[in-house]
Amino acid sequence: MKDLLGLTFGKLIAHFIPGLFVFLSIIISSYDWNQIELFIKDHSTIVVLLGSLLSLACGLILESIRYLFTWIQKVSKTYRNWSTYSTSKANEDDRRYHDWIAEHHFRFHQFYGNLSLGLFFSSILLHLGRTSFENLWVPYSLSVICAL
Repeated sequence: MKDLLGLTFGKLIAHFIPGLFVFLSIIISSYDWNQIELFIKDHSTIVVLLGSLLSLACGLILESIRYLFTWIQKVSKTYRNWSTYSTSKANEDDRRYHDWIAEHHFRFHQFYGNLSLGLFFSSILLHLGRTSFENLWVPYSLSVICAL
């Protein structure tokens, strides 16, 4: 699934699902469950539309936080030596192969990195809310597994 903007299904999944975890944890930690249930029953179309957009927005915020972590490695000597290689002589086949590698291999790492950050922030938000610690063992353990 690729459109004219260059958006693919991998990019959508890498941002939407981690953002959904954060968005739902914000809602659950902020409001009472009965209020959420009544609002969903009264405004189901708005909930689906705005929930999808806000989940994607939360995922993009997570992506920018994850990208800030990549700047840490850019100060290392190994990265500075490696980044001196030039790709200006690459032909069209090389560029297509590079795009294929990014789409089929990098999206998994991007998804797991965003998911580990999303689960980490979700567990913090739920812990600050009214959720007890016994219910948070799943997000904590998933964030540790995704971080590895």
